[in-house]
Amino acid sequence: MTTLEALEHTFLECIEPLRGHHPWQERAWARFIQLGGLPAKNLESYRYLSLRNFYQSASVQLPLVMPVVPSSVKILPLREAYTYFHSYLDKQIATWLEYEKDPLALMSGALEQPGLFLYVPPNTKVEKPIFISQPSHFFVYVAKGASCSLRLLRQQDEEAQGWIYRKLDAHVDEDAKLHIQFEPHPSESLHFDAVRASLKRSAQFYSLALPAQSKLARQDYHVRLLGEGADAKLYGLVQSHDHEQQHVHVLMEHAAAHTTSWQHFKAVLDDHSRHSFEGKIYIHPQAQKTDAYQMHQTLILSSKAESKSKPNLEIFADDVKASHGATCGQLDQEALFYLKARGLHQEQAKKLLIQAFCAEVLHGLLT
Repeated sequence: MTTLEALEHTFLECIEPLRGHHPWQERAWARFIQLGGLPAKNLESYRYLSLRNFYQSASVQLPLVMPVVPSSVKILPLREAYTYFHSYLDKQIATWLEYEKDPLALMSGALEQPGLFLYVPPNTKVEKPIFISQPSHFFVYVAKGASCSLRLLRQQDEEAQGWIYRKLDAHVDEDAKLHIQFEPHPSESLHFDAVRASLKRSAQFYSLALPAQSKLARQDYHVRLLGEGADAKLYGLVQSHDHEQQHVHVLMEHAAAHTTSWQHFKAVLDDHSRHSFEGKIYIHPQAQKTDAYQMHQTLILSSKAESKSKPNLEIFADDVKASHGATCGQLDQEALFYLKARGLHQEQAKKLLIQAFCAEVLHGLLT
C-alpha cells in the first residue's frame, strides 16, 4: 500500500462515522461507493489537484445561520423542509443522484451536515439581494415566473483548520430568474464548492464566483439547460498568491433547443500559486440552435506561478453556434511604460492593469 492509499484508507475510516441516516444520505453514500469512492488518480476532473492535504485534515462543521428574508419567500432548515416539500425534495435528490459523477460531492452529500431550503413562490419578484451564510447543503427552488438574487457569504472561523464542502442545488422553473454571487473570504481551511443547477423553459441562471482565498479551493459546476430558451451565464475570478491552489471545473449541458450559455473565467496568479480550469460544453442531439461560449484567461505575475487550461466542446447537434478559447500571458510591458510615462509608479501601473483585466468579469457584481 502506497502512502497516498494509506491516507485515503484512514480518511474514509474517519469519515464513515459522520454519515447521516436519512434515506437520501444513505443513497448518496451507496452511489459514492458504487463509483469507486475517493477520486482516482486518472479522474480527469481531478487531474491537476493534489488531495494529500485534504486527506490529512478533518471536516469543519458549519453552524446553521437562519437569514432574514422577505415575507414572500420561505426559508427552512433542510430537515424541516422535508415536512412541507417532501415530494419536490425527493425528486430533486433522486435526479441529483442519477446525474452526479463527482465523488466528493456524493461523499459530502452523505454526511450529517446542516442545510437550508429556499423557496420563491410563483411570480414573486424579490427586488433586493438576499444575504445568506451558505450552509453545507443549500437547495433553492425559484418557481415559475419568479426572480431572486442571492449573495452567498461563506463565513466561518478564519483560522479553522480542515476542509469545507458546500453544495448548492438550484432549480429554476419556467420564465424564472436566479442570480447568485459567491462572496470571497480569507481562510485557512480547504474549500470545495459544488454548484448544480437545472433550468426549465426560458429560465435564467447567472452566477459570479469570487472563490475562497485559501491554501486550496475548488469550484465544480454542472448546469443543465432542460427547456427551450434557457439561458445560463457563469463568471469567475481567481486571485492567488503564495502557494495557494485554485481549481475550476465546469460542465455546461445543453439538452434543449434554442438554449444559450456563456462562461467567462479569469485568474490572476502571483508567487508560487497554481490554478487549473477544465470546462466542457456538452450539446445533446436535440439541442439544435444552441449558442454557447466559453473563455478562460490567465494573467501570470510571477515566473513561479502555474496555470493549466483545458476548455473543450462535445457537440452532437448539427445546427449550433459554439466556441471556446483560452489565453495566458503577462502584463503588457508597453501599457506599463505608457502609464509610467504619465506619472504612475511601477506598482500603481501594475495595479491599474490588473484591475482592468478583472473588470470584465466583475461588471456583474450585485449591489
